[in-house]
Amino acid sequence: MNNIKKILILSAILCLILIIYLTFQKNNKSSISKNLNILTNESNISETSSDAVFQLSEDSRYKIPIQVTEASNEEFNSAIELTGEITADPDNTQTIGTRLKGKVLEIRKKEGDFVRKGDIIVVMDSPEVARLKSKYLTSLAKLQATQKNTERIKELVKIKLAADQEARNAEAESLTWEMEVKADKENLIMNDIPIPKNNLDSPSADSNQNTKIYLRSSISGTLIMRHVSPGNIVAENTIFVTVANLNTVWFAARAFENDLKYLKLGENVKVSINAYPDQIFTGKLSFIGSSLEKDTRSVPARITLNNSNNLLKIGLFGKALLNVDSIKQDKILIPDTCLLTINGKDGVFIQINDLTYEWKEIKLGGKQGNLISIEEGLKNGDKIVSSGAYSLKAIFLKHTFGEE
Repeated sequence: MNNIKKILILSAILCLILIIYLTFQKNNKSSISKNLNILTNESNISETSSDAVFQLSEDSRYKIPIQVTEASNEEFNSAIELTGEITADPDNTQTIGTRLKGKVLEIRKKEGDFVRKGDIIVVMDSPEVARLKSKYLTSLAKLQATQKNTERIKELVKIKLAADQEARNAEAESLTWEMEVKADKENLIMNDIPIPKNNLDSPSADSNQNTKIYLRSSISGTLIMRHVSPGNIVAENTIFVTVANLNTVWFAARAFENDLKYLKLGENVKVSINAYPDQIFTGKLSFIGSSLEKDTRSVPARITLNNSNNLLKIGLFGKALLNVDSIKQDKILIPDTCLLTINGKDGVFIQINDLTYEWKEIKLGGKQGNLISIEEGLKNGDKIVSSGAYSLKAIFLKHTFGEE
């Protein structure tokens, strides 16, 4: 008997819980329907539908500050967009290095420092310096000795104490050492080693006196990259630093083959840099590549930009816009503030009347200022919600979720 009572009490409790739950669900659904009533001919909105018409209650409508703008059919100046980045002009860039192995003693400039032409940038020590100086002085001593010997033999030839052939042999030997001295001197110059003074008494003394190399900049500009640090042991042909004159820089981009017919060398180009979204830099299209890359079907394009204010840093990304008069077209244009994205698809809300609205998916075209061209989905005169669109989106999504 006690078990039967327990079962009856438990059943009553479960029934009470079920009644409370059903009442809550009914009230919740009634609240959603009060704010959003689907028209009878559009009663079901599914994920697969491309548009939906819905109606607000009068109470909800006046709580949302909705403003509309008309989609207009206007002349759209099409633009070709090229993405790219800022690079240094190679003609105004110098890499400073050495052909010798050794040890880096000093780097006198930091990245970003201004460098004047002739400034010493790197000091290194190399045992090769002593060898090259010694070789030059030895060759020079040999040359001077053979020149004196040639003069002596020529004098002997005059008094018939030496044959003409001896004089010719002496001249040939002197010429050989003259060429050797010239080669050794050029080798010193190429390695930024000062030409040692002639010291016949001790040809190795001067060459062993100083084994340092002082590397100078041949241009004025900015040190844009350091590749080594003081104390590093370096091999032959090591690059130490890169210096560039950044008064003029390049915007290096790529142009697709379908756009090539619109590009003209020397035309003005507007460049927008990601780091400065509110600024436009104007340059000229100075280069169009002649070889098409097979993978991307594009060629390199280069815009030359003035950088006297030093805002454009190497490596900054951006895009170049080339206006093309020959492909002007009439397009439906709407403000970019009207555009929304729902479920990954672009669209807008169209006002049918004061209470009725339609979600319309659209296909976007290009952009002109703050206006977007529409390829598909709208017609001239459509009233597009420009203010209050996000509130409509919230109600629309809430209804869709509730229906699911």
